[in-house]
Amino acid sequence: MARRVRGMRIEAGSQLQKAYLRGADLFEADLQNCDLAGANLNGADLRWARLRWADLAETTMVGADLRWADLRGCNLSGAKLGGADVRWANVSEADIAGADLNGCDLRWIDFRESNLLRATLVGSSLTGADLRMTDFRWADLSGGTFAEANLFRANLTDADLSRAQLPDVDLSGATLQGVTLSGADLQGTNLQGANLIKTDMGGANFANANLHGATLQRADLAEANFTGADLTEASLARAVAMRGNFTEIRGHRLSLEGAFLIRAQFTEANLTAANVSEANVSRADLRWADLTDADLRWAEFTEADLTRATTETARYNTSTRFPEGYDPAKAGMIQVV
Repeated sequence: MARRVRGMRIEAGSQLQKAYLRGADLFEADLQNCDLAGANLNGADLRWARLRWADLAETTMVGADLRWADLRGCNLSGAKLGGADVRWANVSEADIAGADLNGCDLRWIDFRESNLLRATLVGSSLTGADLRMTDFRWADLSGGTFAEANLFRANLTDADLSRAQLPDVDLSGATLQGVTLSGADLQGTNLQGANLIKTDMGGANFANANLHGATLQRADLAEANFTGADLTEASLARAVAMRGNFTEIRGHRLSLEGAFLIRAQFTEANLTAANVSEANVSRADLRWADLTDADLRWAEFTEADLTRATTETARYNTSTRFPEGYDPAKAGMIQVV
């Protein structure tokens, strides 16, 4: 039987540590500034509850209904909310460090400027969530859904976003150093100017994404899909992109210096003025690719397919290795020292 506290106002600052409120009816309850640290609120009805500045550290709210709740500035550090429904709640400026939000419904939640340091949100839905300036450092967001979420200036340093769904999300102003994006769906995502140095993005889907000017140096891009992506002036220097798909990319002035591109697909790619020096492009498919003015010095093209590739004024040297029988001079290339 539910404990009925519906609409009740509890005096601010009340001490309710470790209270047993499992399944309680707290609809519209006023619990502002209350100390509920360690309380059991599993399955409780907290819709429209006012919990501003409340201490909810180490509470258990598994399966609780927190829709439209006001949790601004509250302390949820170490709380367990697995499977809770937190849609439309306002949790801005809250401390949620180390909290368990696995499998939660967080659609349209307001997490602005909240601290989710080391929080776990595995498989959670954050569709339409306001995550501006939220701290997700070392958080586990794997398998989460972020469609239409606002991540402007969010800090995702060392966060795990593997297998996450991020289609058409704007990550241009987010901090992404050390983030894990392996197997993530980033179709159409805006990553313009993003810093993704040494990031694990193996198998990720970047089809039609905006990576203009992004830095992906030394990143793991094995089998990643960049079909139709904008990589203009981006840097993949020393990146590992074996079997990566770069079909029809826009890669003017793209840096592939020293990149590992064995068996990569560059069909109809725009690589004009690209820096491919010292890259290993052996067995890659470059049919109909445009390599006009590209720098190919010290590059390895052994067994690569350059059928109908445009290579006028591309530069190579005596250390450049081409497929057997390929004549770079006949293809319009210029030998340099």
